[in-house]
Amino acid sequence: MKKYLSILTAILLATGALMAQLPQGRTSATIIADALAQLPADNQTQYNRTMTDLVSTGEQGLLDLIGRMNPPGNRSNEALDYAISGWTNFVANDDAKRALAANAFGKALNQSLDNEVKAFVIRQLGQIGTDNNVETLSAFLKDSHLSAPAVQALASIGSEKANQAIVAALSGNAPDAVKFNIVNALTQTGYSQAEPALLSTLSQNPSAELSNALLTALGSLGSRNALIPLKNAAQKVNYSYQLNNNATASYLSLLKRLTHTDVKLVEKEANGLLNFAIKQNRSDLKVAAAGLLLAIPSTDKNKLLNSALKDGDIAYLARLLNAYPFNNDRKAVERIMKELSPKASAEKQTAIIYWLGDKKVANTANMLANFATSGNKMVQKAAISSLAKIGNEQSDACISRTIEKPGR
Repeated sequence: MKKYLSILTAILLATGALMAQLPQGRTSATIIADALAQLPADNQTQYNRTMTDLVSTGEQGLLDLIGRMNPPGNRSNEALDYAISGWTNFVANDDAKRALAANAFGKALNQSLDNEVKAFVIRQLGQIGTDNNVETLSAFLKDSHLSAPAVQALASIGSEKANQAIVAALSGNAPDAVKFNIVNALTQTGYSQAEPALLSTLSQNPSAELSNALLTALGSLGSRNALIPLKNAAQKVNYSYQLNNNATASYLSLLKRLTHTDVKLVEKEANGLLNFAIKQNRSDLKVAAAGLLLAIPSTDKNKLLNSALKDGDIAYLARLLNAYPFNNDRKAVERIMKELSPKASAEKQTAIIYWLGDKKVANTANMLANFATSGNKMVQKAAISSLAKIGNEQSDACISRTIEKPGR
């Protein structure tokens, strides 16, 4: 009899301990039902109380919520989505509760759930996961339906282990569509150690879409080892900017990054590109090449300016003038002002006049006033606008004299 009483007492004590863990002695099912009915909460206090109750149901409670989610169709998951997402955010700063939730998400992914539900769970795990969850997420990297959320989750974790898992999946035998997701994630993380795998994949004649993603990735995280492949790709499209081809933009992006580590290499490439652009009369490339050269301290900025002033490409000249503070260099200002002659084209006059006003270059009001009465409306408008921008007594007087002239 004593033996049976001892067993019964132990059962009662265990039951009491379990009930004591739940708010007000309620069951897990009751708490979940109440929480789903109360969410979204009316205020922060109510929300905190409801989420505290919900989280108290532990791993089994979270698995219960996940198990209730419906496949895509007529039945809404809005309340469950809100509760599970709220759980994720609520425990994010509590290591113990965060680990418990992440473990529950990992267990849920081993269950027979609809892919859309699994994708939702993977995204939750990406928010609170750690290295302990990398293997679980890696299992989905080659899944055509779940690779995108899985690789994004690993990118969100962002640890060395997570990044290595992403690179390992790229090196494997996965479809191009899956590799596309992986490459985009590597671009997002900026994981430079992925460069060898990216270059290897690029050399394997990938699809146009994957090739484009690889070029973008190498442009954003590559080293000088990526220069030749990116340059070759840009040359194939004649250094053009195409909607569905990032070759030129990626090549330029890499050069811009290498400005901090391989100045001589960038200088050589930029000068070559500028010469090509001048021969082809390509304003966009002139601007891009000049931008690279302007970022190099040793570049002769006045030589670059002289070349642009003689070039005749007004779009290039205007962009160059605004890309560097030539207004702080007396010799440069004098050189620019020398080009502002009645013989210059109206386009060149307009570009320089607007620049003088935008930079508020001193002692230019009288010269600008001469152009305020120009027979060319475009030049006249630029002169009056620049005088107004300069906004000192001299420029105001010039504007007044212009307005007071007969016939105006």
